[in-house]
Amino acid sequence: MQSYEEFHNRNVTSLPTPVALFQFISLGLMLAVAGAGNCLVIYGFGRFLRLRRRSPHTFMFGFVSMDLARILLCFPIAFVTVVHSLEFKLGSAVCQGMAFFNVFILVGNSLNVCGMAFDRYFDSKYRAAYRRNCRGTFAVAIILIVNSLALTFAFPAFFSGKTRKPIVQVQCMFPHYLYVEEIEIMTILISVTTAFCMTNVIYAKLFLLLRGRRKMRPVIYEPAVSENWGFYDPRVGVSVRNRWIADSLSDAPVAVVSRSIFQSHPLPTNYEIALWRSKKQKDNEKLTKLCFAIHVLYSVMWLPYVVSLYYLALANGKPSIPTWLEITITWLTYLQPTITPFVFSSLSGLSRRKFRVRNGKRFSSTLSSSSA
Repeated sequence: MQSYEEFHNRNVTSLPTPVALFQFISLGLMLAVAGAGNCLVIYGFGRFLRLRRRSPHTFMFGFVSMDLARILLCFPIAFVTVVHSLEFKLGSAVCQGMAFFNVFILVGNSLNVCGMAFDRYFDSKYRAAYRRNCRGTFAVAIILIVNSLALTFAFPAFFSGKTRKPIVQVQCMFPHYLYVEEIEIMTILISVTTAFCMTNVIYAKLFLLLRGRRKMRPVIYEPAVSENWGFYDPRVGVSVRNRWIADSLSDAPVAVVSRSIFQSHPLPTNYEIALWRSKKQKDNEKLTKLCFAIHVLYSVMWLPYVVSLYYLALANGKPSIPTWLEITITWLTYLQPTITPFVFSSLSGLSRRKFRVRNGKRFSSTLSSSSA
C-alpha cells in the first residue's frame, strides 16, 4: 500500500498537460449537463407525479436528489483541483467532507436502488396489500431509514477523531485508504455489496414472476354482440325492455318515464375490464423496466470503483492501481449522474410529453398512468 508521500509525488509529477486538459473539459461538461439534467428531472417529477401516491416515484426522487447533492457539493471541488492541481491544496476538513459525502451518497443510492427493486416485487406479487399500505408516506419513511443507515456507515469512517492528511489532486473520493482503516472501509464495502446482491436476487425473482404471469395471461377477445340481446351483459333484460318500449310507444309519456327510470349508468363489460387489467400490467412492466435500467446504469458505473476499493483494502503491499485506470474509474462515477437524467426522460415518457398537458390533466404514459 502506498504511503502519502508516494501518492503525493505521483500525482504532482505524473499527470501531463493533455490529461489535465481532458479532465478539465470533461468534468466541466459533466458538471453543467448533470446539474441541468437532474434539475429538470426533479421538476418533471414535481409537475407530473403525485409522489405521495406511488412509492417507486418517491425512491426515484430520493435517488435523483442525492445525485444532485453530489453534483453541487463534490463536483465543484474536484473541478477546482483540476484547474489548480499544483497550487491549490485541499485542507483536511474539506477533503474529509467530500469523501464523506461520496461514501454517504454511494451507500444511500445503493439502498435506494434496492428499495426500488423490493417495491416492484411487492407490487407485482401482493398487489392488493401494496395498494393499501405502500403509499408515498411509507416510501418517505423507508428513505429516512436508508439515509440513517448510510450516515451510520459513512460518518464513523471519516470523522472518528483521527488525524487525516490532505490530498493534492482531483479525487478526494478515491484513495480511501488514506482516510480509513481497513476494517472501516470493509464495513462500507460489505454494505454496498450486500445491497447490490440483494437487488440482483430481487430482480431475478421479479422477472421469473412476470414471465410466469405472461404465460398465464389469457387471450383477450370481444364476444359476439347482437342487436337485441347479449349473453355477456347482466343488464340484458333492462336493455331489451327499454328498447322495446322506445320502439313501440315512441315519444309517449310512458316511454319517457320508462327510459328515465330503467336506464342505468353503463357498467364496464368483461372485455373492458380485461383490457384495463392488461393495460395496468403493461404500465407496471414499464415502470419495472425503468427501475431495472437505473439499477444497471448505477451498477455499471460504480462497480469498478467498488472493486478497486476492495483491491486497495486487501492489497497489503501489492502493486497499486495505475494512474490512468484510477482516473478512468473515478470519471465513471462522475459520469453516472450525467447519464441518469437521459435514462429517466427516455424510459419514463417525460421527453415524449415535452412537459405538455393532455386533455387538461397532467399526463405521462409510464409515470402518471401507473399512479392510480
